[in-house]
Formats: sequence, structure tokens, C-alpha cells
Amino acid sequence: MRVAAGLGLLLFSIPLAAQEVSAVNYRALTGEERWDYYIERTFRRPEVYLRSGALALADQSGDNPPEWQQGVDGFGRRMASRFGTGSVRVATEAAAAAALGQDPRYVSCGCDGTWNRVKHALTATLLTYNSHGERTFASARVGAAYASGMATLTWYPDRYGWKDGMRQGTQIVIAGGLANLLREFAPDLKRKVFGKRH
Repeated sequence: MRVAAGLGLLLFSIPLAAQEVSAVNYRALTGEERWDYYIERTFRRPEVYLRSGALALADQSGDNPPEWQQGVDGFGRRMASRFGTGSVRVATEAAAAAALGQDPRYVSCGCDGTWNRVKHALTATLLTYNSHGERTFASARVGAAYASGMATLTWYPDRYGWKDGMRQGTQIVIAGGLANLLREFAPDLKRKVFGKRH
């Protein structure tokens, strides 16, 4: 139940923004663009804070972890934990992706057909583009999900162990797939709501 609430809040906090890049017009990031993208994903985008707050609210309502109790202090710890988990994930993915020549961005399908777009969005959780524009296993993305899940063990109560870190990593991977679906279809939703192309 807590996972479902958290995933729902995660998706709610993702903006209905235009796609950053499409498979049709794909171009690899330069070093400077990688740095800007990292800073943007870690600090500049309002949804970073909205997502952390929304997930912290879900944790607070589920009293997860109960050792942190309720109230302002408990919420503050949960918010810091969610922001920390996200920061570790983004930093790890950015560094590993740069070293491996992988793209950390979501690359939209640029294709026709709902099923093709759904399939593309879900596989983009495990696949990305390399510096030559070819699809490859997203080892930086997947590794960062599990690294950030394990990193939470450094500030979570002592009763949490490696299985909990792995579970959180898996939840991050699944949430990434759901977020990719929203990223893929958000421009369509935005056009329907606002009646114009952005």
C-alpha cells in the first residue's frame, strides 16, 4: 500500500513538460550539457522538491520508518531521506553514464502507435542510448537505482539491511518505468488540456 501511494505521488509530481529529446532527432550530450543536466535534475527543477515532499508525505502517512515517529521532526527526516536518495541516484547515474558514454535522459519514442510508445517507455527503464546513438543496457541507470537504495541504509534505522536496500532499488526501477510512461505521453496530455502544442 505504501509503495502504491508513493508511486502515485511520484507520478503526480512529474511535470507535464515537453520532451527533452526524441529518438528521431537524437544527439548525444556534450560534457557541458551533461553537467547542466545533472545540476538541473538535482537542484533546479521544482519537481525535485515536490517529488521528495510527496514521497515524504506518503512515508509519513504510512509511518515509514516508525522509528522516525510523526510530527515535524519525523517529516523532516523523511523529506531529507527522499531528497538524499534522489541526489545519490542522480549523482551516481550522472557519473557512471559519463564514464560509460550513456545518456541519462529519457529519450522519447518519436514513433506512431500507442503500444509502440508504451513499449518504448517501459524498455527505456533498462535501455538507453550510447554516444553513437545506439540503444544499450542502461547499466548506469539501473546501478544508480540500486546504489541509492543501498545508500539509504546509512541513515535508516539499524534494523534495515541489504534486502531492504535492494527492495528500494527495485522500487526505484519500477517507478522509473512508470515515470517514463508519463514522460512519453505528457506532451499529448498537455496538448489536450491546453489545446496547443508546446
